[in-house]
Amino acid sequence: MTAILGTWRESKLLIKIGRRVAAARIDAGMTQAELADRACIHRSSVANLERGNQEVAVTRLELLAHILGLELADLVR
Repeated sequence: MTAILGTWRESKLLIKIGRRVAAARIDAGMTQAELADRACIHRSSVANLERGNQEVAVTRLELLAHILGLELADLVR
């Protein structure tokens, strides 16, 4: 039960982070491709992140926050 609960919590967190990344990207007037280019990742990685379907390293998340003019805490709060 604990493993399933942990997975569910992780999924909720990934979805929250993804929604915040998507909202910040749109607010910045960027496409997924533009954000991906600036972060040196594939566009599909941005799409998967925004849907909450992909885990992301903290260092990569910090880079995305910087590109979007945010602090890391803004994405994970």
